[in-house]
Amino acid sequence: MAQLVGYRLRDVTGHGAWNGEGRLYLIPHVNCRVADLPVRRIVGARHMVVDFTLPFGEVLHDCLE
Repeated sequence: MAQLVGYRLRDVTGHGAWNGEGRLYLIPHVNCRVADLPVRRIVGARHMVVDFTLPFGEVLHDCLE
């Protein structure tokens, strides 16, 4: 029914990164139940501004076979 795909980012250029306050916003979805998990508190957040190339993915696990 699905495939697990992995990606290795290429040509990564960092322009800036900082720590600070963050907010978590999860949208419920029928295929991904992560929004139903309880979140007790947000400890912190890391914000990054980067440029990168996203090449084709590699199939790590094939559930179709």
